[in-house]
Amino acid sequence: MDVCSESRLGHRAYGVLRASLGQNEGAHRKKQRWGCFFINNSWCDERNLHSIKSFCSPDLEFHMLLCQPFWLPREFTAIIITAVYIPPQANTDQALKELYGHISEQETVYPDAAFIVAGDFNKANLRTIAPRFFQHITINTCGDRALDHCYSPFWDAYRSFPRPPFGKSDHLSILLLPAYRQKLKREAPALREIQCWSDHSDAILQDCFDHVDWDMFRAASDDDIEAYSRHSYVFHQEVCRRRSADKNNPHLPQPKTMD
Repeated sequence: MDVCSESRLGHRAYGVLRASLGQNEGAHRKKQRWGCFFINNSWCDERNLHSIKSFCSPDLEFHMLLCQPFWLPREFTAIIITAVYIPPQANTDQALKELYGHISEQETVYPDAAFIVAGDFNKANLRTIAPRFFQHITINTCGDRALDHCYSPFWDAYRSFPRPPFGKSDHLSILLLPAYRQKLKREAPALREIQCWSDHSDAILQDCFDHVDWDMFRAASDDDIEAYSRHSYVFHQEVCRRRSADKNNPHLPQPKTMD
């Protein structure tokens, strides 16, 4: 696996990894086949990328890459991405059987890894042999046909959006965004009234203590010291607190009040 210069193939934000898939028998001579990965450097750098397996035959070409990003949910130890190409004239049954066999081997070796299988499948469909893998690309990628697929074991995990093709390719590139949106992003901020205790409130409270008629509270409490204290506190609190209407998000920690 080679790391290519960003000035030749890539972009400064992406690492470009080119892997030899082997030789395929052409009409008159053997042809060297290559696979290429663009990896966002802020997600995973080349030190945490490891080539697992390459395969090349007239029916199937693929390359597996083990990624250990800077951050992953704790239930995953790594992500294994498989770039696939199945030619239009291929024996799809044989190609899918070969592909799934290699994926199953890696699932045994890395039982806690997340698996993503993506590429140009043409008329093949991985779900015919591996129904627990779900297809996330729901739009046409080449004219009126959906030839490019992306599979993972996670149902309804992504939404697909078209993007311009790379270079002179006749296939669209696809942007996959997580289908799940946090509740924080699904609901609009709410307008609510809060009561705040400011530094100025201390001076107001002290002034209240100097001018209050304490006998009024003592008479209302029937000499019950707890009721007397509670009534006095609530009265002065309502006098001194400042009310304000703030646009706060209900899912974020709110400012403390004197309630």
